[in-house]
Amino acid sequence: MNHHQFLEIESQISHIALKQFRLIFKAIQQHSKLAESQSGVSSSQLWAIWEIFKTPGIKITDLAKAMSIHHSTTNTLVNKLSKKGLVLKEKCLKDNRVVKLILTENGQTLINNNTLEPRGKLQQALFEMPENELKQLSLQLNTLIHLMKVDDEESELVQ
Repeated sequence: MNHHQFLEIESQISHIALKQFRLIFKAIQQHSKLAESQSGVSSSQLWAIWEIFKTPGIKITDLAKAMSIHHSTTNTLVNKLSKKGLVLKEKCLKDNRVVKLILTENGQTLINNNTLEPRGKLQQALFEMPENELKQLSLQLNTLIHLMKVDDEESELVQ
């Protein structure tokens, strides 16, 4: 194989990978639009409601971990859900700094009537991947993130 053929194959592979990312992004966008139109909440809000439904009384820090998002982002998300009347924030009797989350009756109804994957297509697919494949994907995404010079101080990347 000569140098020109090698570069052509390399280019084809990168185009295939780019198409694959576009398919993933499109699926995420479609799910998000569908969630919004069917339930009146964003896909991330639907996921948060699902996590609260699964674990009534979950703390905001634990919700942040379950959703792999920053604590402040979780607070914003929960505040929006609270304003919509879907989630109640209860202070812990033992420690007023600890806030536990429960669904309101409207939140329960929303999750009970939901027909979509509450965590989203990407999250669900990642949860369904075999562990060894998920580790490999994580390592490869680490490389991609590094090459893109993306700085995310929160990332806990698999080594």
